[in-house]
Amino acid sequence: MSKSHEQYTMEKLALAKILAQQNKFFRKARAIIVKDNKLLVLHKLNNNSLQLPGGGINDKESAKSATEREVREETNALVKITHYLGKYYYTAKLDYENTEFLSKRVEFIYICEFLKFFKQRPLGIEGEFRDNVELVEIPFSQLNKISLPPRLRQKALEYLNSHYA
Repeated sequence: MSKSHEQYTMEKLALAKILAQQNKFFRKARAIIVKDNKLLVLHKLNNNSLQLPGGGINDKESAKSATEREVREETNALVKITHYLGKYYYTAKLDYENTEFLSKRVEFIYICEFLKFFKQRPLGIEGEFRDNVELVEIPFSQLNKISLPPRLRQKALEYLNSHYA
């Protein structure tokens, strides 16, 4: 049985709040996916933004395995990780059960090569996207439209241009 988008969101917020109370980081992994010398990214239709596939790292899961799992869940694609780009830290202000809190976060970014789509089904899991997301291919030059720290964006562009252009 699949969860509603609201259930999915509430579960993520509950976990973030527990980790914040324990003064621990909410760990995330994201993938820069190269497919046919373009980037395969998520296009969020509700706000017309582009996003790298990825999400939370489960307890006792490595950032690499989380990246591969999240890509499968969000894009229906199998990928091969080719390069660890880096990580960055940030704080997100969240609201759960009418209580605001700060969630310390760390994101690990990997560059991956697209291998194949493994099945046709809606993108995301358990109501995560509610059909508000589509996969699109963009040129490397449009990486600046994706939220990344400038130093990681520059590192990514240098790597992509030297290995795939």
